[in-house]
Amino acid sequence: MGDVLAPGAKINLDKAMTVQHFSYACSKRRTAAGNPYGPTMPSFLEFTVRLGKKDDAKEFFEQMHQPETFQYSFLFYSKSGTGAVEENSIIVASGYTVGLEESTRTVTIIEQVTDKDGKKTEVPKDDEQLHLTVKVMLSNLVIKSKDSKNLNLIITND
Repeated sequence: MGDVLAPGAKINLDKAMTVQHFSYACSKRRTAAGNPYGPTMPSFLEFTVRLGKKDDAKEFFEQMHQPETFQYSFLFYSKSGTGAVEENSIIVASGYTVGLEESTRTVTIIEQVTDKDGKKTEVPKDDEQLHLTVKVMLSNLVIKSKDSKNLNLIITND
């Protein structure tokens, strides 16, 4: 949470959450010739994060009651052919939190278990995860790509 593009901002991965789902759409009115005009239509960002524990949702609920915009930062990574983690892009979204929905999901994970003889076997195990879906009415969106170019989309209602 917060703006990782601000001068002096530090990325604290210990407080990061794993994004399960991320989507947004922005649009403008267009003339018959296809040229955009007027303000950007109200735009929403929706994302789902996996929470470690229920207390992690506290800050999201607090932001929902604030009368000002709040910033969320999303870091997208990929693995290179050598296995190194590379940053692809960063998106900083500012807006008003307008919806929150909690859900639990059961995911089957494979756990390696060592028996008495030292033999390792893979055992399926059900893991219950808490997910929080957040809906934000956007006011500003900044996309910083791999090549360090920023695309700044300011969404206004005037």
